[in-house]
Amino acid sequence: MLKKLLLLIVYASTISLAFSQNYKTVEWDILSIKHIAPTTKNIGKAIGFSTEARLNLNDKFSVGLKYEWHFFDEYFGELLRGAGVSTSFAVSTDYYILNKLDNRAFIGGTFGTFNNSAITESGRDVGGLGVGITPRIGYEFMFLRVTGAYNYTFKEDFPNFFTIGIGLNIGGRYKGVE
Repeated sequence: MLKKLLLLIVYASTISLAFSQNYKTVEWDILSIKHIAPTTKNIGKAIGFSTEARLNLNDKFSVGLKYEWHFFDEYFGELLRGAGVSTSFAVSTDYYILNKLDNRAFIGGTFGTFNNSAITESGRDVGGLGVGITPRIGYEFMFLRVTGAYNYTFKEDFPNFFTIGIGLNIGGRYKGVE
């Protein structure tokens, strides 16, 4: 029993050394609000929201999971019944190119699935399931995270668009002197 307890303590201490030395391990964007700028004429006005949890693997690199919602009012020039909703679930990664205490600039991206589903005013079902990538660039300042991203889908009839977002970020901050 004592041997198992000792092994558990050694294992737990090595895990804590495997992550970032200067920044807290777990980081979470509770809610991010995004302005959506379409790059094609297949969607109308839109707004987005997301939440994302990340692990700082070291001072320069993080990985996480992201869930996003986008709300559209038209699709290929045709009004939608209610709001057109696009959801995505993706794996995210960021590389921090600048680390100065609680100021962190980064580049990164996501890769995952999305589901665009809506019914137009004429009764036509539009959307479906697909895969996409989102290269992004951003800046963290204390508890705020600002991002610019390009959502690219691999299907011609799905919307591609730029987003500019700001979100509330907890955790992940500079540890400081302990």
